[in-house]
Order: sequence, then C-alpha cells, then structure tokens
Amino acid sequence: MVAVLTLGPWPMANTGTPFLGPGLWFVGALLAGALVVALIRRWQRHQPNPTASDQLAHFRALYEKGQLTEEEFKRLRAVLSDELRRSLNLPNAPPAAPNVPPETPDPPAPGIKPG
Repeated sequence: MVAVLTLGPWPMANTGTPFLGPGLWFVGALLAGALVVALIRRWQRHQPNPTASDQLAHFRALYEKGQLTEEEFKRLRAVLSDELRRSLNLPNAPPAAPNVPPETPDPPAPGIKPG
C-alpha cells in the first residue's frame, strides 16, 4: 500500500501563528510611513526659509491687492518688524505713545484775585 501525504494549499498555513501575516503588514506599513517622513524632512531642509523682509514684502503686496485688511497688515508688520530688528541687531522700537488727549489747564477760579 502507498501512503499519500497531502499538505494542503500552503505548508505553513496551520503553524499556530495567526498574527504573523497581519503583523508583517503592520511592520511594512510602519517602515513605509517612516520612509515618507524621512523624505519630507529631507525636502524641507532644502527649501529656503523666507526672511522677515521677504515676508513683509509679500504681505504688503497682498495688502495692496486688497486681500488683507489694514488692521491685519499693521499687526503682521509689527511682528515682522520686531523679527527684522532682532536679525539686524537693532535696538527695540520705542513704545508707542498712548492715545491720551493733551491736558488742558484748569480754568481760573472765580472770585477776587489779589493784585
């Protein structure tokens, strides 16, 4: 008599490790994600960083086109001018004077004045 041994479609199918396949897929996905992150960081390092003066010129152009309001432009200009001063080692700008109306002298007191 001849004994026939059949192993089924895949010899390692019933090894008792049901998490091996999904685990390998997970590890592969993690490696692919790490590769994408590394490529993006490499690309970012080669991009030139715009200076504060470049950014200010860009925002001025947007303001002149009407895409920024005057208030937004003034806020951006204040932030970027501080950055520009720091990069050029200039002293800080003097603080803006508060909007206080000038003092008026008190009116003279009524009555008799010594002469």
